[in-house]
Amino acid sequence: MPDVPSQIGKRYVLLDHALLENKDVAKTSETKKEADIYARLLEKRNQFRPVDATLPRYITGLQDKETKEKTRQQRHDYHVKVAVLIDSGVWDFYASNVQSTDEVVRKNIREAYSHIINGVNLRYKSIDDPSISITIILQHFTIFQQKDLFPHKSSKVVIKNGTKYIDAYQYTKDFKRWIKTVGKTMVPVFDHAMLFTVYDLYKDSIDNNVINGLSPVACVCDEVNKISLIQSRHYSRTVIAAAHELGHNLGAEHDGTTDAAKECPPDERFIMYYSLPTINETSPLYRNTWLFSTCSVESFKETLISKECVKDQGSVYDTDEWTMFMRKEPGDVFTPNMQCYLIYGPHYVHFGAMDEMICRRLKCKNLKTRKMWQVYVYAPRGTQCGNNKVI
Repeated sequence: MPDVPSQIGKRYVLLDHALLENKDVAKTSETKKEADIYARLLEKRNQFRPVDATLPRYITGLQDKETKEKTRQQRHDYHVKVAVLIDSGVWDFYASNVQSTDEVVRKNIREAYSHIINGVNLRYKSIDDPSISITIILQHFTIFQQKDLFPHKSSKVVIKNGTKYIDAYQYTKDFKRWIKTVGKTMVPVFDHAMLFTVYDLYKDSIDNNVINGLSPVACVCDEVNKISLIQSRHYSRTVIAAAHELGHNLGAEHDGTTDAAKECPPDERFIMYYSLPTINETSPLYRNTWLFSTCSVESFKETLISKECVKDQGSVYDTDEWTMFMRKEPGDVFTPNMQCYLIYGPHYVHFGAMDEMICRRLKCKNLKTRKMWQVYVYAPRGTQCGNNKVI
């Protein structure tokens, strides 16, 4: 256990301090036994004390303060400034749900994805390691409408049975090309850019559409490879996918693969599991889906120590708007009806009572075909979950 050595060390420091503070114990002890014990301890201490050691440094208790200061100085605080890019597919979804002006649609999108990035930040804030702190900051928004010229030059949208697909690898190449050219003037300085899409992502063939996102490994701060492509579905899935893909860009591999991650079994289902984990909340592994494995954390340390861009704090894109959005819970923004639409598409709505089951399983019904589906989801904070309850 990593805590044991430090605890033992503290005990010896305290013991040494007590001995030095009470030099006359041998003279005042009521029993000779206590005096003999003290004398033996004092003799052993003197055997290992450097010749030039001085008592005042220990007597004043400065050793503890210096240890704390050293620990504080050794902790590395990283701030990953993220640019969020929303493609026209996401725009179409939000525009079709709200009969309002373009500005209202833009605000709704900014609100939804502010909560998503905040959810990603909470995953990184869960890292329990005193030597590293990672903060994710939403520094910029770019929202593309259908009329905007985001480069779909090579990555064409394919429609099959009403579902829209796009080649994930080609889309990523187009994204890199855009970042290197047009994006330089549209997007200010950032450490990592996330492109969100509602299209189903595939590799080579639309029958191979099990991809939830893509990101180059350990390329944060790079000129064109500091990016991720993320399939945006319901809140919890999008948060985990975004945290996962950003994790790759910060240096982490899938748990259980490569030398850096082989010590962390994939079946423990941490965030860097090779697929989006879906676990019933009664499982002992449920909590792991919110956390990074120790292998991932070590990879973050190894990558970020040499990345200069993440060492300055940066600032959120709009402090007033961000603060206003954060007054709500994500469950107020991502309603059950909206999540059904995001998961299954048009004509799907939430079906059933707002009971405790909705906290772990969402039921969706197609209003046209009357077909019903249910999916395990992690309900967003603030979701109504039973009589006068919220998760």
